Amino acid sequence: MRRTFLVSLYLSFFLAAYAPKSRAGSPDTASQSSAPSIRGHGFPSDAIFLKRAIVSSLAVRSVGENSQEAYDQWKDNIYDLLVLFDRLNSPDDLKTFASLSAYYTGEAAGGLYACIALRKGPALKPYLLESLKSGRAECENRFADATRYDGLKNSACPDLQPWIQSLLDRIQAGDRCSTATLKATVGY
Repeated sequence: MRRTFLVSLYLSFFLAAYAPKSRAGSPDTASQSSAPSIRGHGFPSDAIFLKRAIVSSLAVRSVGENSQEAYDQWKDNIYDLLVLFDRLNSPDDLKTFASLSAYYTGEAAGGLYACIALRKGPALKPYLLESLKSGRAECENRFADATRYDGLKNSACPDLQPWIQSLLDRIQAGDRCSTATLKATVGY
């Protein structure tokens, strides 16, 4: 319980620093915000921090409270973190975003991920191809300690290669995800 509290506290701090101030805002507003960035100061990119928070949230969810309220809060946190990737477009950011495709964050979050991937379009393709080749190795290595993560590897690291391939096919076909669809997906 203490571990869950500490991680929740970390996520709350992280979200307070980076997330839009209210869910009534829009992803467009968030992308134009002056969110603090430590890029270029010897620290990992914002995308790395977002990914770490999302992957850590998966681990916390596996040991946390299993009520509907706790699940809804967890899902909102995942959404709030994922939507921030919409404004990150450097090659390193795209690579980090694509590497998240190895983790199963839930069906609804997968829909949000797909929407953001389509918005990034062809620029994301080489990184998704890398992710397709590496499969779920990163996820399995991250959650390899069975005593610590008690079955999380099986639920967080399924074979997502068909899903990644379908994203690549949709990008190749020119499918896009509009700002309105992104807002509706997130609930703005």
